[in-house]
Parts: sequence; C-alpha cells; structure tokens
Amino acid sequence: MVPPTLVTPRLVQSGCLASTSSMAIDGCGRTCSSFHVLLADALNGAIFNEDTDEMVVVKDIEIFSMCEHHLVPFFGTVSVGYLPTRRVLGLSKIPR
Repeated sequence: MVPPTLVTPRLVQSGCLASTSSMAIDGCGRTCSSFHVLLADALNGAIFNEDTDEMVVVKDIEIFSMCEHHLVPFFGTVSVGYLPTRRVLGLSKIPR
C-alpha cells in the first residue's frame, strides 16, 4: 500500500495545488450536468409512430453520475428495454 501523499511546503510553493479547487468544481459540474436537462430537450423530437409489438433494447449504455447527498460518484453500464405502444423512441436518445 502506498502511503498518502503529504502536502509539503515545497509542493505548495511549486504551484501544483493552485488550480486544484477549480478542477474539482469543474469535475463535479460535468458529472452532475445532466441533473438540469429537460426530457423534451434530450429527446429532441425523436419519437416516431410505428406499428410494432417487438421489444426495443439498448445494451451496455455507459453511465456516470454522483449521489447528490453523499457526493459519491458512481459509474457502470445499464441496459434498457421496453415494449412500445404505437410510438418508438429513437435508439440514440435512450442513453441520454
């Protein structure tokens, strides 16, 4: 096990830590950016009338987000399937 890095005066003087807080804020902003996306904007009109009764499946969608309460990131893959009733969502929109 590698011991934690110590913040030394030399490290502080080097300026390496100067942008750490802004980088952390930027990272959290990107991770949580989808919290403010409206469904209508994400779909962008990609709903089509189709006469089908077959299951629509999209597999291995990469996901990442953050627990708003604990500030803990989570990531992984998910698969989505649904049985359409006269309307089908464009497959490229499902991961959004």
